[in-house]
Amino acid sequence: MRASAATYATGTAMSADGTTIGYRRFGEGPGVVLLHGGVNSARHMMKLGRGLTDAFTVVLPDRRGRGMSGPIGPAYRIEREDEDLAAVVAATGAQFVFGPADGGLFALHGAIGLHRISKVAAYEPLIMAGQPGIEEIRRVFTTMQELVTDGRVGEAVMFSVHESVLDAARRGQLPGWLASLVHRIPVSPTGAALEVLLRLERARRGDLSMWDLLVALMPELDLVMATEGTLEQYRHLEAPALLLSGSRSDPIFAASAQALHGMLPRSTMVRLPGLNHDSAQSYGKPDAIAAALRVFFSS
Repeated sequence: MRASAATYATGTAMSADGTTIGYRRFGEGPGVVLLHGGVNSARHMMKLGRGLTDAFTVVLPDRRGRGMSGPIGPAYRIEREDEDLAAVVAATGAQFVFGPADGGLFALHGAIGLHRISKVAAYEPLIMAGQPGIEEIRRVFTTMQELVTDGRVGEAVMFSVHESVLDAARRGQLPGWLASLVHRIPVSPTGAALEVLLRLERARRGDLSMWDLLVALMPELDLVMATEGTLEQYRHLEAPALLLSGSRSDPIFAASAQALHGMLPRSTMVRLPGLNHDSAQSYGKPDAIAAALRVFFSS
């Protein structure tokens, strides 16, 4: 382990299949692992982590396929994420785990049977439990996978922007005229121009570029879509769970939390006003999430 100029140390854990999982660690107190979401890496959780360091030792892994960690691998499934979390917990002695979005899914699933974890929290984990909007989510996910698989990464980004803007307009969070204006921007030619910029960023940033983070996300979307019919598994999560959601997010995430709440043996739901699905990341508003985690993990 080595000290870094950014006031954190780095370390590695070896997962069950031999994949190296690299992590950042800083702060003092009981250990909490923060698992980042899909199009992210450990660096996107730094602001949230710093909000906890006066009371906790914060561990920020790069999940496989990103940054300091090894490749996703050909046998990727949710059990690999479970094993990665178990390896990091064993290496660091952490007692708590939290994740937003996909990271929240993996925090909850990975904590099942992992007795070293005494509490687990998740912000808007997506479990497909028959709630309204699931088929639309499947359409968006599969379209993005097709575009990225075809090498049209710029188009995938533009498609995602279109869908996000339309969704915000439907929920009254964006003027309809603005959404209509954005939707008139053509996906293909604009995506091609954006792809040039993404390739330049990739050459500069390597495996932490938006290009590589998007590529790493694609097999992860399969795991999310495979959650349909798995809700019963969460009856076996013994650790107390905190399920967070934001008032400005798509209702599908609150519905996921509600479905989990009805299944988990010991869970609490908290809705945070003014937050959206990106709020846990450093480019969001993680302070309210840090405050909720501080209370939960300290009680």
